[in-house]
Amino acid sequence: MKKLLFAFLLFTFSLYGQSPVTNSAGYGEELPSAACLSCPGADWNNPEHITSPDGITTTSGLNNYGNCFMSTCYYSRFLSANHFNFDIPLDATIDSIFVDIKKATLNANAIQDSIVQLQKDGMPVGENLYSPDLWTTKLSYESYGHNHPLWGTTWLPADLNDTATGVILKIINKSDSIAQAEVDHIQMTVHFSTSTGNYSVISSPSDIEWKTTPGEIEMSIYTSTSENCSSIIYNSAGQKVSSYHHGQSIIGQNHFVFPTENLVNGIYFLVMSIDKKSYSRKFAIIN
Repeated sequence: MKKLLFAFLLFTFSLYGQSPVTNSAGYGEELPSAACLSCPGADWNNPEHITSPDGITTTSGLNNYGNCFMSTCYYSRFLSANHFNFDIPLDATIDSIFVDIKKATLNANAIQDSIVQLQKDGMPVGENLYSPDLWTTKLSYESYGHNHPLWGTTWLPADLNDTATGVILKIINKSDSIAQAEVDHIQMTVHFSTSTGNYSVISSPSDIEWKTTPGEIEMSIYTSTSENCSSIIYNSAGQKVSSYHHGQSIIGQNHFVFPTENLVNGIYFLVMSIDKKSYSRKFAIIN
């Protein structure tokens, strides 16, 4: 019987990663948690919306500067993005880590970063690489880490492969009026090198689930809208060996099955397309 070996690989063409998640602890969660009544700071509403650049945002309403009482405050609690699901080779050297945050405010000249920092083992580490610039009123990406590509600490591949590794964001309202902040998407790019060359992987927080059994690969993913879905399996030479048209996704949890029992021994790449987003995985067939 054939054995199916399965490994995670996310390519640079999978720029935006995954679809929103629901009711999943760790995906865009708040730190301290909303249940911590002794921790001041404005809450983030619907933090699961940071997983995809779809215009559906996580929001936080902040009091005017200096006015703070518990969750009614001029600064926010932490918004945390993790579960990036990297699978970087363990013999790699981490060269740089970049974070892109798509954000905006409804009020001009109000919102600023307070903390933008990486987490390791679920704890903040390294430098706070916040931007002093005021947020704009148009959703746009701001990139972090280019002046300090390792964020003032050391990184092993295992650190970045850990689902507890992530990004935390805290903001402040510097104006005399109430202001609202919005975050649409957070993504992380890791550049690394091995004996065979230089590589990069880009991902977003996700709750995609992959399962392998002899003869097939299963994928489960949540979609917030109904989108056209298709997939292609390529061999290691880049030749298309199978293609599937799945039709429209449902709003909610979707389940897809990819048969592999007729594939000969070798390395393959599965590319799943949902609307304009792509998700890719590498797997091997071995007798």
